[in-house]
Amino acid sequence: MPRTMLIVIESELLRKIVSSYALAELSDVIAEEAVSFRSGMEKLAIKQYDVVLATAELNEGSGRELFEGMKLLEANATTPFVLITSTHSPDEDRRLDEAGIDYRLRAPYTSVDLARVVNEATQPRAKRIHDRYAIPKTLALIQVKDLSVTANAINFSREGVLCELTYRDDLARPLRPNRLEIIFPEEYGGRRAEDLIGIVLRFEVMTWTADHVPEFVRVAWRFIEIPDPALEILDDVLDRVDQEFSLAGEPKE
Repeated sequence: MPRTMLIVIESELLRKIVSSYALAELSDVIAEEAVSFRSGMEKLAIKQYDVVLATAELNEGSGRELFEGMKLLEANATTPFVLITSTHSPDEDRRLDEAGIDYRLRAPYTSVDLARVVNEATQPRAKRIHDRYAIPKTLALIQVKDLSVTANAINFSREGVLCELTYRDDLARPLRPNRLEIIFPEEYGGRRAEDLIGIVLRFEVMTWTADHVPEFVRVAWRFIEIPDPALEILDDVLDRVDQEFSLAGEPKE
């Protein structure tokens, strides 16, 4: 389903640049334009959008005032808002944080920068690609040659997994991809994210034998290939973790 975007910028040149950037980088976006603060508020009052972009300075108000105004409108009270600004200072960041403006596009910016911020605002899962989650009793199976090695999954994300396991010579080959499987505990339905392909990013010896041979190691894999069914399972589990810990008021880790 297309994402609808409202661009509230008074400068015609800047408005066209932002619109062209969005259309160039975001194939599923339908961009509408408002030429003033007043026209922006009128559009926001009658139609729901997936994301709103506005410059910090507008003749009849400001981007912050537009944000505060749309929060009072039923149609767009929860719509993500991106402020386009050239100001960057700790004090300004603090004021925007306090106002609830979480997404900022700072000039100068590229079409890629715009796409990244819009995706973060409209696709919350995209923000957490680097976030690491720890779920007790989660296991990982690592395919090493013809064997499947079981490991404890210390933490994981949509980007990779950190495991603790008994040392094998085969594990210390960072350029050789491994097939991995993450097995979640029964509390999460015992679901399995299968056929993940990862490469070793980090290898750390935790304990040594009396003969000075590695015994237990921690290995971090970065996923280079995630099948859609596995990604769906990862996202479902992460959604549940976020919801549970949000209700509990506790951090993920």
